[in-house]
Amino acid sequence: MADTVCETYKNRREWLATACTSTCVGDPEVKKKCIRTCRKFLVLHPELIQISFRILATSSADAKKIYGPLGCLKRWFTRLKWEVRDDGCLITSQNIAVSLLFTCPDEISHNIDLSWSEFVTTQISHRKGMHDLPSLNLKATTKHLKKFDEVDQKIICKYLAGAFAYGDKNLHRGTSDGLCQFCSAPDSLGHKIHVCPAFQDIRDDHLHTLQWIKEN
Repeated sequence: MADTVCETYKNRREWLATACTSTCVGDPEVKKKCIRTCRKFLVLHPELIQISFRILATSSADAKKIYGPLGCLKRWFTRLKWEVRDDGCLITSQNIAVSLLFTCPDEISHNIDLSWSEFVTTQISHRKGMHDLPSLNLKATTKHLKKFDEVDQKIICKYLAGAFAYGDKNLHRGTSDGLCQFCSAPDSLGHKIHVCPAFQDIRDDHLHTLQWIKEN
């Protein structure tokens, strides 16, 4: 079944198949593909449906005891607080029953998005100022993101994903001296936005916005 993730293309890469069935890969889009390929596999091999559902339902969700692609999928369902039954029925975190084999893929995908948003919210709720947050709204986020052009969208996504590490973060990781590469002052996000002389010409065009950031 893991092989079906990459299908049978000549340029198939084994690392992709491994990533799609790994316990450490949390990307919901990757897991959705796993589910689709699992369904495809079971349709082609109906004699394995019953035993596959039983393995999925009874597999341990303990990361140290995970074995095989079905075990990895079980752990991911458990992280989303989904119950897995031995008839292929999945009970979502919203207490909605869906069938791994027969429910429309779009409906499963929709429920995954809802549960993933809840999961992400719980993972950050312990941080300062983030208590009692509502669940993330993927549709609303996507809608607002589309208001920006393609270049800005990529920059925003990279920033949110932590691609832009400033000197203070790199100093903490031991990968730099923590100084700004433009002016050699102690570097941070605040330094780049409010202080660094290399970006003064950009700040001059956004004085009201910068004032609002300081006040809030």
